[in-house]
Amino acid sequence: MESLVSAGLVSAFTEKITANYSAEDRERIRQALSWAEPHSLSQTLGVAVILGDLNMDADTIIAVLLQNSREGAALAVAEKFGKDTALMVEGITRIADISAKNKTNHEAENIRKMLFAMVSDIRVILIKLADKLYSMRTLAAPGPADFSPKAIAQECLDIYAPLADRLGISWMKDELEDLSLKHLNREAFLQIKEIVSLKKGERRDFLEKVRLTITAEAKAAGINIEVESRAKHFYSIYQKMRKRNKAVEDLYDLLGIRILCNSIDDCYNLLGLVHRLWKPLDGRFKDYIAMHKANGYQSLHTTVMVSAGDEGRLLEIQIRTREMHHIAEYGVASHWFYKHKAGNPSIVNRLEDGFSESFLEDIKRDLLKDSIYVFTPQGKVIELPIGSTPIDFAYHIHSAVGDHCAGAKANGSIIPLS
Repeated sequence: MESLVSAGLVSAFTEKITANYSAEDRERIRQALSWAEPHSLSQTLGVAVILGDLNMDADTIIAVLLQNSREGAALAVAEKFGKDTALMVEGITRIADISAKNKTNHEAENIRKMLFAMVSDIRVILIKLADKLYSMRTLAAPGPADFSPKAIAQECLDIYAPLADRLGISWMKDELEDLSLKHLNREAFLQIKEIVSLKKGERRDFLEKVRLTITAEAKAAGINIEVESRAKHFYSIYQKMRKRNKAVEDLYDLLGIRILCNSIDDCYNLLGLVHRLWKPLDGRFKDYIAMHKANGYQSLHTTVMVSAGDEGRLLEIQIRTREMHHIAEYGVASHWFYKHKAGNPSIVNRLEDGFSESFLEDIKRDLLKDSIYVFTPQGKVIELPIGSTPIDFAYHIHSAVGDHCAGAKANGSIIPLS
């Protein structure tokens, strides 16, 4: 294996598998690795490491290793590794060729819907996202004439970053957006990187003073907290530049503090504490605890004006419980994390309710509503009302196609025109 992929990648995969899985699961994963196709092993292992970071279950890792199995191997996969794994491999194959290069926003949204419509296991979507993330991490400069890093980056920005957001995996969404920006507008990316780097020391000192102030006040109030400082990710800074028509050096709200605590009551008490320390900005408070986002995200957001020498500085503060934070970072994958780590049983039970098959069905109901999505032979996605027939599809393409329609295939099988 070492001769086909980098030693670093092999080491990362081995370390992740050793740390995350039981002896029985490790043996199953090793067996799957021996079945993996050598020509795609680098990509396969890279994707497996990302899914290991998400603490996905062994079946997911095995499905990734077997995704390029020889045609006709489905029965053997089911017999050796289980029906769930075989169905995941089948799902990966079904959505493998979905592409959205140079599509409109509407078509990109249809493709996101199509991805959900085509899978019966949410883990297939997570595998697809991990695959795209690894591809973006290793995306090279222009090569062959038909290879376009910008087109690939645009597809990621249009399809896969919003998909990660819909599933609540914020770190993955942020990284996909930043990597896309790097290829789509390298000049802006490097400019933002330089400005952020130049102000790193100044920012660190300022945020450390804020952290010490909040920590002291929380301790006096008897609230146990952790305070994390952060800079906005590059793509969100780029969006602010465009929205406000300003250069990056003219933006002041690029700093952020995140406060983690133990309970919802602590969240609201800390909000009052922060607003007593610093003046909040009107219209910049959001309560995502009382009204959480569709992807399960919960947090309090406020922006305050903090004195810094002779001038004030805008600072965005997020307040959430530690449980909310993990769900904010890992979204739907939190289900497997808590189950894997044998954590708080109440959390596992709640996530079982929220992130099981019913979660996927809820997304489908929300996204697909009263529509079905059909591919043309050229790969364009057509939205039709539920109950549409192949004849409706034919006429949607062109009246002449409808007039001469004599038969139809769906998913490779001949179906009646009715």
